[in-house]
Amino acid sequence: MLSWIGSAVAALGAALIIAWLWVKPFEGGSTNWHDKSYAIYYLLMAVSAVVFLVISAITRVRGFALVGMVIALVTFGSSVDTLVFLLGQFEGVNAAFWLQPIGGLILAAGGILAYVGHGFEPALGTEPVVPERATAGREEKAPAGVPAGWYPDPAGGGGQRYWDGSRWADETSG
Repeated sequence: MLSWIGSAVAALGAALIIAWLWVKPFEGGSTNWHDKSYAIYYLLMAVSAVVFLVISAITRVRGFALVGMVIALVTFGSSVDTLVFLLGQFEGVNAAFWLQPIGGLILAAGGILAYVGHGFEPALGTEPVVPERATAGREEKAPAGVPAGWYPDPAGGGGQRYWDGSRWADETSG
């Protein structure tokens, strides 16, 4: 879940950066599209960071989140560098000027959250360890760490049986 939240936060940051491309950050100036290579760099960086983070949330592959986080951090670093450069060069900065560095910060925060969130989510295709059913007349102890919950019935039949943390319940569902 945290990886999805991080992806959504990063998408918000990317949206701010993309919006920044169409505004006039200086009084009487042009939009940020006047330098096409500069604008395309930010557009590709912001969008690719979000794409990698969403792919990582879908596939639960932490490597995609790492790539997305690194791209987001590089984009934020570029935003700060641009901020320092431009503040020293121009007068008449308006509120739209701040969309890029704030968007970069939010993008980076989302990338970090998505990456860290993978540490709390199971990998795709992994299922919890299901203890074997106790045989009649004796209770078997499950390995440590198997949480209580509904699991596929170890006796078969296609339903589910509740594991209370130490033994199987008699009732099944489904």
